[in-house]
Amino acid sequence: MQVTRIFETVIYADDLAAAEHFYHEVLGLEVFSRSDTVVSFRLAGGVLLVFDPNRAIQPNRGVPSHGAIGPGHLAFSAHPDSLDPWRAHLAARGVPIEMEVNWEQGGTSIYFRDPAGNSVELAPMTLWGGRWEGMRRDRGGYTAVRLSKFLSRVLRHDPASIGLTLDAQGWGDVNELLAGAKRAGVPLTLERLKQVVTENDKQRFTLSADDRHIRANQGHSIPVDLGLEPVVPPERLYHGTADRFVDAIRREGLLPRRRNHVHLSPDEATATRVGARHGRPVVLVVEAARLHRAGHVFYLAENGVWLTDRVPPEYIMNPPVA
Repeated sequence: MQVTRIFETVIYADDLAAAEHFYHEVLGLEVFSRSDTVVSFRLAGGVLLVFDPNRAIQPNRGVPSHGAIGPGHLAFSAHPDSLDPWRAHLAARGVPIEMEVNWEQGGTSIYFRDPAGNSVELAPMTLWGGRWEGMRRDRGGYTAVRLSKFLSRVLRHDPASIGLTLDAQGWGDVNELLAGAKRAGVPLTLERLKQVVTENDKQRFTLSADDRHIRANQGHSIPVDLGLEPVVPPERLYHGTADRFVDAIRREGLLPRRRNHVHLSPDEATATRVGARHGRPVVLVVEAARLHRAGHVFYLAENGVWLTDRVPPEYIMNPPVA
């Protein structure tokens, strides 16, 4: 008998919020779940688990206890053409590169630290006898969902990470986007880009009529002017969230956080799907018309998402007890 591959990789961090920010916002990993004990990230072919060692070592958790003291190490594969964009991206995020190693068998590794002090490496696959040529990374690696997340990151939050420039309205040049994706090791073609834009369930992106420019329809954390006109909202709108956030929403209301606007859905079904992406879904009802009469401005994005600056707690109808 022989096992075939590693499925879970575990590192430890005392501050899970800082770890989640680093691996999600800096390295672009998809958050799969979070708790007081562990944050999990989904990657192609496996899962990265970041545990609080003080909680993971406790007995009687339903699984064997474990833990470690001191910095650990993990390595992510990085295409050679993506190293310069990664250097620029890390510098822009204030993450210093600790060391670079040029290997005898070819390729370069970049080393840096996460907030817990763990050593993180971007390594060439040639390091362990692998190769890039002939790899079919579209199969299981770059699904339509993963490409959509890549587009969301560069068109909403961090275009500079691949050398892309957006204009004041959030439009980017498609050829520049495709070239930047190639440098970052992302297998994106014009045909695949058009497929992702067309088939995206939330219609997050818009291509210009001549297919030469693209932008995200909403969700930006960088300043853009989408050219939307104020619109009178319906009597009620809906916000999908996870049950663990309800207490904070009851105290603070709905805030844009890292985005430019709070996002609201036109119906409960859509809001439920949104909430399910973050955990056990809860749908909050927003008294949108009353909020509008109080002076709050609403916009309607091209994909049907309603936008406003914030929703004070008194305009959220009977948020359930978490």
